Amino acid sequence: MSKAPIQLEESLKQTLGLPLRLQVAALGEGLRVGQDVECQHFALRLIEIAGYGQVGMHQQSLGPIALMTGLSGKWRARHAESALRALAMGWGNLSSDMRRIAVALGRSRWIAVIKSMSEDPDVATRLGAIRIAMDTGDPGFGVMVCSMLSDEHSKVRLAADKTLIGLVLGLFGHLDGEMLGEEFDAIRNRKITSMLGDNAILELERCAMLSAIADAAWSFASHRCRSPLLASLLLMDRQGATAIERRAFDKMRRLLSERNHPSHMPMRTVLRITPAPILRERALRWLVIDPIAGVASAKLEVAESIAEHCAVLDRMHLCIRPKRARAMKRVRIATKQENGIVMLEQRAPMLGIDEFDSLDPDSKRGYLRWITTLDLDTGIRRGELERVMADESSMVRLHGCCVADSLDLVDYLYDESDPVARHAAMRWSSVGSDAPGAGSANCGRRMQTAQLNSRSGSAWVRRIAIEESERLSMEMPDSAPSRLQARRLYHTDPARFVRSIREMLHQPSRRGVGLGMILALGLESRFEMDLVSLADENRLDPRVGASLVRGLSAIKSSAAKLAVLRSLESDDQRVVANAIESAHTPVDTLVEYKGDANHRVRSSAIRRMLVEGSRPGSAGMIEIAADDLCAMLHDSRVLHRLAGVWAAQRVFEPKTRRLIGKGWRELVMTLNEMSLNETDDGVRTRADQCVHRMLVSQRVREALESEGSVLL
Repeated sequence: MSKAPIQLEESLKQTLGLPLRLQVAALGEGLRVGQDVECQHFALRLIEIAGYGQVGMHQQSLGPIALMTGLSGKWRARHAESALRALAMGWGNLSSDMRRIAVALGRSRWIAVIKSMSEDPDVATRLGAIRIAMDTGDPGFGVMVCSMLSDEHSKVRLAADKTLIGLVLGLFGHLDGEMLGEEFDAIRNRKITSMLGDNAILELERCAMLSAIADAAWSFASHRCRSPLLASLLLMDRQGATAIERRAFDKMRRLLSERNHPSHMPMRTVLRITPAPILRERALRWLVIDPIAGVASAKLEVAESIAEHCAVLDRMHLCIRPKRARAMKRVRIATKQENGIVMLEQRAPMLGIDEFDSLDPDSKRGYLRWITTLDLDTGIRRGELERVMADESSMVRLHGCCVADSLDLVDYLYDESDPVARHAAMRWSSVGSDAPGAGSANCGRRMQTAQLNSRSGSAWVRRIAIEESERLSMEMPDSAPSRLQARRLYHTDPARFVRSIREMLHQPSRRGVGLGMILALGLESRFEMDLVSLADENRLDPRVGASLVRGLSAIKSSAAKLAVLRSLESDDQRVVANAIESAHTPVDTLVEYKGDANHRVRSSAIRRMLVEGSRPGSAGMIEIAADDLCAMLHDSRVLHRLAGVWAAQRVFEPKTRRLIGKGWRELVMTLNEMSLNETDDGVRTRADQCVHRMLVSQRVREALESEGSVLL
């Protein structure tokens, strides 16, 4: 058996033989200077003596005087506090297990002892009090530590400065370690010996600590310690749960706006030099506070790690606020020029391809917002945004599409994700803005892209591409956007417009388009000679010939009228039908056509006889036309019945009843019967439309005249 345990046992026996006051003094001194094994035995005896302050003496055998006066309990309690102070003085030599046993003596007793130690004239005693505050991380010591920042001894001030940081970081247990940085994360995760206490009391002491930190930050000139400023920067953006916390946080925030306060400039320095990613995220928030906006933008200009990047990228949605977005333009990104090309410097807060790929989708979207809000060179911005096109996340590609340059937007039209391709098509479309001029290089490129995407796998992209083709082309007279494009060219460059139309008229495959655009824009007189010369050509397409007759009929010159009359002799019945409606000739000369074998010619002749039969010199013409129309409606041939309904739909109105006379009732009954019982769907649908039109006109007339009338 070694001599050390024997000597320890003998020393303990000698100590136990001393009075209690001397025992505490001897054990306390031994705890401060003894070996590890000795210290644990000394600590156990001190804990036992300190426990007298908690446990009553009713379980022991007491004399009558002790029972009446309680002197023994008071005497033991007084020595119990001395034993607790001795434990506190030898705190550094206690093992972790012994510390946990010691703090179980009572949180309030420990706080009282440590506060008395913080006021002790001895520097070592005050340093011991600060060490216990650091090792326990209890907010009950917060006010004490803040008061010790102004201690007369530099070592005490330095220890209090570090301890206050440790107490504040204990409030960020919910925060990811990467947001605090390696240094602060190590301080937060240090091993502490927690003291149990009531939650309500802990909350109240935490509020008192926050108020003390705010006061210490405003009184920086009196202690010159940075921890209150750093603590204020870390805490001020938190949401206070109580009125005391909210007042403390508000007081901290006000310091950011006090440009002339002695604490403002040191706070700016702390913000700039402290390597904590969370402060870089706070700098993004504080860009809108003018007195600190400069140092906040400088904080954003450099990032040392991915964590610092992500701290800002995850909050880039804050740049929705216009003032913050404008302030981001002041963030200067270090660039250099090599061979005339602008490039990023190594310290610029940008991400490489591998670093970008390692981000989560939310951070990638934040990086895109970061790129678009900075005042970057166009080439650098496009290069940073291009990497998104091949990202595996469709949401990231969609956001990239939202911020992509117009030159790169076309690439997103071919994205495999329908929402991405659809949004790209909507951004690429010229709806809401003036389309590029017809014939320009830009118009040609857009036309080519539109024609290619008219076969896209996305229905939305196909639709937008077709609409864009109509908007850019002058060769779609049935489309309003195409007509608008043609009209714009006619007003801005008439000579070019005329040349393009004449080129269409000289090409047999495009004549119909050119004629259609002339008719749609009402420019028949402007192209009179072209239309007249075209009428002299043989072998015109029937549709082109019919459109040509329509155009010539709008021209009042004798040459145009003669060309229309010659069209009555055409071999194509469609041309003849249009000529019958447009020829400048008396209506009685067209009677021979009302019995033509072609349904178009026949219906056109009857329609014109009904319209112009009431003119002088055309007596009885309307009655004849009405009988022929009735016969046409009863014709056994479907096309003749359809053409008859077409003619009726164009001329039948309530006011026509007076002109037709007796035949009106029979025609209306026939149309009504056809709308109900006609076997052919096309004829029945058109007859129903004709009857509906007459009924609507009748009701409108009745409402205007306020008279009762009937359809039949």
